[in-house]
Amino acid sequence: MRHTTHALTSMFVLAYVALHTLCVSAAAAQSAADISVSAKASTTEAFVGDAVRVTVSLSGVGSTNGLTPPAAPDIPGARVEYQGAGQRSSSIMGFDGRRRVSASVDFNFTVVPGRAGVLTVPPFEVEVGGAVWQTDPIDIVVREPQTSDIAPVEVTVSNETPYVGEPLTLTFTWTFPESRVSNGEFIAYQLPDGVRPLAGIDPSPRLTQQRNRSVREITFMGQPTYMLQERFARGRDTFSSLRIQLYIEATKAGEQLIPPVEIAFDEIVSSGRSRLRGAITERRIARSTPITLEARPLPTQSVPDGFDGLVGRVDLSAGVDQTNIGLGDPIALRLMIRGDEPLARVSPPELDVDPAFTDDFRVDDEGWSLLNEQPGLRIFQTVIRAMRDDVEAAPPIRLPYFDAERERYIIAETEPLPLNVRDRRRVTAADAIRPRESAVPPPASVTELERSLGGVPGVPITEAMLGDRAFVMADAMRTPAAIGMLVGGPACLAFAGLIAVGRSRRDPSVRRRT
Repeated sequence: MRHTTHALTSMFVLAYVALHTLCVSAAAAQSAADISVSAKASTTEAFVGDAVRVTVSLSGVGSTNGLTPPAAPDIPGARVEYQGAGQRSSSIMGFDGRRRVSASVDFNFTVVPGRAGVLTVPPFEVEVGGAVWQTDPIDIVVREPQTSDIAPVEVTVSNETPYVGEPLTLTFTWTFPESRVSNGEFIAYQLPDGVRPLAGIDPSPRLTQQRNRSVREITFMGQPTYMLQERFARGRDTFSSLRIQLYIEATKAGEQLIPPVEIAFDEIVSSGRSRLRGAITERRIARSTPITLEARPLPTQSVPDGFDGLVGRVDLSAGVDQTNIGLGDPIALRLMIRGDEPLARVSPPELDVDPAFTDDFRVDDEGWSLLNEQPGLRIFQTVIRAMRDDVEAAPPIRLPYFDAERERYIIAETEPLPLNVRDRRRVTAADAIRPRESAVPPPASVTELERSLGGVPGVPITEAMLGDRAFVMADAMRTPAAIGMLVGGPACLAFAGLIAVGRSRRDPSVRRRT
């Protein structure tokens, strides 16, 4: 009988497991079947420069945790930007009788076409639970608005015949009457292959905010910059002027065409005669005149050693945190670089390959670190250590560059920094020059190291440092660990015995077994 009952119980358990697995699989299949992904545009007809909203909808997922927005597709002639996501949820009944939550997510993008024609938005790819879902492509018919001269846009460059690598300032200026223009938008802009934008600090934010002038930080062509807006009166109208500056450089010699910049805007053709009837606008476009750069190659004669293509004008100065030091003591070496922006392209010279430093100093493997940056100034710091006590100064730091105004190569150079190196030094574990990936913090204590015989630094070891290392059993038995082991064991056994006796008195079945 007992065997029959055990067999029936086993069969019931197996049947339950199989049914549960089937329900879970069916629920999972239903969940996967309920997932859907689609993409929809706010309009299929637009003007050049219009912002078209594209929504990628994902529905039927159990949870939005771990979901990431799809990557913005690369569309030639258009700008695509991710604007954020919104979600909603609903409750459904599954095959297993359980109520499940179904979540939906909308990923929102903005597509700004930059040229007329048929613009195809390629499929978006959304990953859910390791599976990739794809949307259908979307076609948008793009038309070009009529040009208008009521809001002219102008593009200028600081030098139309630069050397390769010479930094230039590209300025965009758009002027428009406030009563006749609204909703201006820069159309996708791309520099030619032989010209690239540079990062830098624009002096515009240093301008004082005034009544008719404001400065706003923006991102233009992927680079941080600032837009200056000024308002002024001309006749009976009030005008606004928007100015954006961007640093660029030519990367190869020859003729480079800077394309015209285009701004799409709404021209107000009628202001409306009543509150119920708003202003009537028509889409317009303003276009600048293209600019031709004639980039010149750098001279190939008299190129100094260590020149890495820096073009401009820089000035160097250096300093140390202390002049009286012990042999091997860390010396904080600071380098100040001054020059015209953008200085982000200027890197301090590598001292670990300069024989003037490597012959007498150990240079920190971590190299230079940026301490401070201001318009026209960068301050760097590194650590060096004198390897000989006859060193009298830190050598000059040299940085070669090409001066575009003088049209010749120049080596910027700091003054030597006098040092007084003593034969005795204080060394800690932090003095060891570690690899870049090391993150070991320096110890709090400091140990004096004396120079041993032969001129090799050594650690004097005395009997007081070592102490009496003989093992004495009596001393060992008096340690807290030994006393705990001797007393703790019997105490634990006695406590377990008391628990067993108490159980036998309370439970008759325990007394019968004993």
